[in-house]
Amino acid sequence: MEYREFPSSGLRMLRAQLSFMKQGTDRYRNLGDHDGITVTPNLSEFKVKSNNTSVKRTRKTFLTEVDAEIKFALKDGNKFMRALMMMGDDEDVLEQAAEATFSFSWANPVVGDILDTGRKSVTTPVVEGWTLNTHYRLHGANGRFEVIALPADAEDAATFGGTAKSEAILASAGKLYTGFLSTQGIRGALQIETVDEGEPFVVDLWDVEIRPDGDIVLSATDDKETVGSFKGSVYSVSVHPLTGAQLPEKHQLGRITDL
Repeated sequence: MEYREFPSSGLRMLRAQLSFMKQGTDRYRNLGDHDGITVTPNLSEFKVKSNNTSVKRTRKTFLTEVDAEIKFALKDGNKFMRALMMMGDDEDVLEQAAEATFSFSWANPVVGDILDTGRKSVTTPVVEGWTLNTHYRLHGANGRFEVIALPADAEDAATFGGTAKSEAILASAGKLYTGFLSTQGIRGALQIETVDEGEPFVVDLWDVEIRPDGDIVLSATDDKETVGSFKGSVYSVSVHPLTGAQLPEKHQLGRITDL
């Protein structure tokens, strides 16, 4: 006789959304599309062996240490993902005072030179004897000039110099400006909520320290999605990161809740 068939509600495609609440803040942010999420338990065991037989046999196993590691890959190349990839701080932002005019000069320019002003958001260049987009290009966002041809006049061609303007960049613009490998990682609470058609549930990991996992891909030779791979150590906590309520001991690494 066959056993009864389980209901199809238990079947699922394992799709979920990932959100993160940085330590010290009071709200989660959506981490966007991802390419798989795995959690690996790390278990240290102590085995009790029999001593009253010719061959020792395991009689019982005790867990002596438990922790876990999470791995995931993100597809959305947003500011937070860039900070994660570089092990920087997403709260470090670019600020620049406006300059109505600044001067620059490079001697003996040649075609192909890229000349960096040390500023961002540069506009309205004036270079005597040189014509914009004929002799040089302005890469304004990055504050650079590119020499593409030399003026016919030898005196003009001997120096690339003139004036330009740099726009103000306010902290409120939220442009990332952080160091490479400058932190221990980004730490906070991670939540994985299922979005497929199966029975819904959510996994909460209260304290995860996220770092890049493997190579940091900044450019690729083939067409591929933007993907950053990450891993995180899962830590035990005694209080809920939002409510401050005491967590039961069995919930202190995290918990799974049916919705």
